[in-house]
Amino acid sequence: MVVEDPEILGGTPVIRGTRIPVHQVAALFDNGTPIEKILEAYPRLAPSQVGDDVVAVLDALQMEKPILAGHSIAGEELSDIVTRHPQRIAAAIYLDAALSFAFYSPELGDMNLDSLAVQRKIERLSHQPPDGLAVARQLLETDMPAYERDLRSFLAENEKPRSSAPQPRSSGPTAADRATFAAYRDWRVRNGDMPLPEAELRQQLNANPDGSVGSWKNHSLASQGIFNGERQFPHLDDGVRLLAIYEMDPGHNKEAQSAAFEKANPSATVVRLKNANHSVFLSNEAEVLSAMNDFIATVP
Repeated sequence: MVVEDPEILGGTPVIRGTRIPVHQVAALFDNGTPIEKILEAYPRLAPSQVGDDVVAVLDALQMEKPILAGHSIAGEELSDIVTRHPQRIAAAIYLDAALSFAFYSPELGDMNLDSLAVQRKIERLSHQPPDGLAVARQLLETDMPAYERDLRSFLAENEKPRSSAPQPRSSGPTAADRATFAAYRDWRVRNGDMPLPEAELRQQLNANPDGSVGSWKNHSLASQGIFNGERQFPHLDDGVRLLAIYEMDPGHNKEAQSAAFEKANPSATVVRLKNANHSVFLSNEAEVLSAMNDFIATVP
């Protein structure tokens, strides 16, 4: 994520894909600047930054045209590589990852992506770019109507009358539930969460010296940077073979998203799994492996 380029600020170490000096961000942390203030100053981690890092790893390992697979938000990185570095990979596999941040459907829209598109064009116009008239026209004719549609859907959904009946609330994990990460994982599953791998829980939570589960780690800077750096991927490269596996929970609107992906990418293979959760490679391991093996067998 940190690079030194003589053409950028005279070789000063900067965050990849930006002109942000690393020492400035470090100084803000050292001075106790709240994360929210840092995000206001340096709010974006673009998919291209992460995608370029993946390609750099492929180069370092001398891997020629591998098949890449990604889960969840990693679909954003996959789509960046598919669109910007299609010659570097043979195929891409989206494990419940071809969601709006990895494939944007103008018909469906996405509140965060549409909001960012409006913000970025307004920011461009403030610098009076040579193509200002075209930017303004696209903003008025495409971006703002899309965002207005998102807002109206948001209002319609959240203004619905809600039940006044008290909802059952979890009392939180007991000391026994936090004694080990395995016990904590079981407690989360009993309370309706998906069974996450223990390694993922260890990424999210600190471990106490006795092995029990400690406090949450602070990943808000990175996660918010990724959220603020999202961009629209309405077109994926036709020359890259694609497999998209979706879990079809009725409440997640995956049917519309998967149909839009299939329509826009007719050569892609789309697999829809019922009775699955977001971690499809865990909830439906045999089906996922079968679909992946069948797909890989067709990749030249």
